[in-house]
Amino acid sequence: SLDDIGREAVSAIASHTSAPLVSISLCDDHPTTPVTILASNWRSPLQQGRLARIALLDELLDASDGVVLVTDIAKQLAREPNFVAHCERDGIRELVLIKLHHGGRELGTLVFQYLKPGYVEELDPEILRALGKMLSLAISNTQHFLDLEYRASHDSLTGLRNRSVLHGCFATEVDTSNAAALLLLDLDRFKAVNDTCGHLAGDNMLREIAKLIRDKVRDSDLVARLGGDEFGMLLLRCPLDKARQIADDVCN
Repeated sequence: SLDDIGREAVSAIASHTSAPLVSISLCDDHPTTPVTILASNWRSPLQQGRLARIALLDELLDASDGVVLVTDIAKQLAREPNFVAHCERDGIRELVLIKLHHGGRELGTLVFQYLKPGYVEELDPEILRALGKMLSLAISNTQHFLDLEYRASHDSLTGLRNRSVLHGCFATEVDTSNAAALLLLDLDRFKAVNDTCGHLAGDNMLREIAKLIRDKVRDSDLVARLGGDEFGMLLLRCPLDKARQIADDVCN
């Protein structure tokens, strides 16, 4: 999993380098989308959750072939006073930024943080690039596997589970020991929407209906798109009167 890769990578890097603080962040190709901290060996608020991307750091990474050595944070990052202030507050004296990318796609950043000066100048940028490439390959392969796994179990249009997941869940979860209900929904006159308004409007309509159904059922219920304008809802451990209530809520 990505969490395992991040945790193992941070642990290995921290134990085999002079960097006391190591973190890995993930991002997408949109410069305005916040980055997500995958793994870190410290608990600063700066290294948790989702953070706004820092344009200057992206610029420096692009201009230096993916490796930036920051020996004077206040001077080299003067255009980002808030980030400089965070570093000063946490006692960060030097930084190493390594861009993570694979196959022309940006993945994130590996960051070394030093509490004392004098370490960064001794580092070999080529070794850092090689480290970034290895970590990028591991992350990219895992993301590809997770994407394939998602596509195999979800409907690409609505994001709901697909027919095969519903069939599998019905076969393994439904038995005589618990009450369950299977609700099937078919939209009336959906073909007319596609014919008169176009398939884009029809797709948008299916997405909205999927959201409405998901809002009407319980969190534990399985909602799937069976194909076309057909949906299925598997309600496990659900008494008959509750299943009827949910069916009425969905239809209304």
